[in-house]
Amino acid sequence: MENSNWEKCQQRSTYHFDPFAHTSQADRMRYVGRFVGDWKQELDQAVKNAVSITWRTRDMKDNPTGGPGIDSVENDLVKAGGKPDTEITSLEDDVASYPSFQKMTDALHLVDGKDRPLQTRVHVQMPGQTWTAHVDQLNKWSMSEPLDNIFRFMIFLHDYEFGHFVQYGNEILTKYRAGEIYTWDHVNVPHCTANAGVTPRSTMVITGIGTQQTRDMFYQTNLEIEI
Repeated sequence: MENSNWEKCQQRSTYHFDPFAHTSQADRMRYVGRFVGDWKQELDQAVKNAVSITWRTRDMKDNPTGGPGIDSVENDLVKAGGKPDTEITSLEDDVASYPSFQKMTDALHLVDGKDRPLQTRVHVQMPGQTWTAHVDQLNKWSMSEPLDNIFRFMIFLHDYEFGHFVQYGNEILTKYRAGEIYTWDHVNVPHCTANAGVTPRSTMVITGIGTQQTRDMFYQTNLEIEI
């Protein structure tokens, strides 16, 4: 187990890890609401600016050598016949340069943690890029914060397109619309994404410490926010 990140994920998670089971609470992403507006030009620019990453280079600013456990992640890939330098997605971190994306971030009312600032990233998964199955650890936030205080949201930046895969537990999410906001049990439920289509697959993932306003929003299902 020492050399397998996937086995470590299973040990610390409460998820069932049965590929034929389906539980309503775990095997899904939970819809929160939707941002409404026009950010196409900003998205086009973000796609151009996004830089491809691997598991090891996904957080070069804080973990230039890949961070704790990276060897076990790469070992899982090699054992499965994959390559450790496989591109998993492309990232644009300078969200403040995109007014619409910054407004989305602000609207979720997340704040910095004691050991880690609020993080917003545009994920641009190019055709062929695959983020293999994993369970989020969020070590950078959980060192001094209870896990219940850490929130992660995913915003789809364009309508669903054929070949764009987003899987959480045993559910594959399709037919989403631009601006839709989702969350999930990120510390327990395995998830993965891939682009087998012919266009970039773009989302924004926002992680931070929840305020009471965040918690109020978290339990809504029909929220609509103009951008």
